[in-house]
Amino acid sequence: MFADNRYQYSRSHDTYPSNSYRDRLKFLVFVSWWTVFFSAAYIAAFFTAFLSFVASIASHLAWIALTWVFWLAAVASLTAALGGGQRCGQSSLTYCSQIVAAEAFGWIEWILISLMFIAILFIGVGAVRRGDRLSGELA
Repeated sequence: MFADNRYQYSRSHDTYPSNSYRDRLKFLVFVSWWTVFFSAAYIAAFFTAFLSFVASIASHLAWIALTWVFWLAAVASLTAALGGGQRCGQSSLTYCSQIVAAEAFGWIEWILISLMFIAILFIGVGAVRRGDRLSGELA
């Protein structure tokens, strides 16, 4: 019964204009936690097992590429839902300022991931030119 009342409360206080906004924001939150969790795992692997494949250039490239795609998809879909630059003074969205802030921080994170991706690519190209393998250590 408690779960049913809680469900009814959340349904009656649903302030999203559509399920599309809600789902896009949930994907953005997922990508944020994906980045936090795997960044911590890669930092730990880099310092403890830097000779393993997990800390290799190839592994970093694969993870950064997938994370880059996730961030681009999440933030671009939210931007498309908002119609580009949302003006909160003219909007009927309940949490307009928070959604616009999430969009802005998402684009900032995508730019940072892009810079990391470029850096790892340069490291990989340098390793290949030296004759090393991409499965070698990052440092």
